[in-house]
Amino acid sequence: MTEALNQIRQFYKPQTVQIIFITEAVQPGKRFFYLKNSNVFRAVKEAFSQVFGEFKNDEEFLAFFKENGCYVD
Repeated sequence: MTEALNQIRQFYKPQTVQIIFITEAVQPGKRFFYLKNSNVFRAVKEAFSQVFGEFKNDEEFLAFFKENGCYVD
């Protein structure tokens, strides 16, 4: 993983991780959960939207994800 992607991952890491999703490696073409461009991101966001309601945008979803102690590694 590149240093830039690791920094992005650390930015979204909650202080206390309540739920960790072990889901993916960086895919070819730089698809990555925290870049908001992977199938895993879309699927997790959709599942959370069904339970918690729609999010205004991807950033609102990631903020909610982090605030609730969720983290993808």
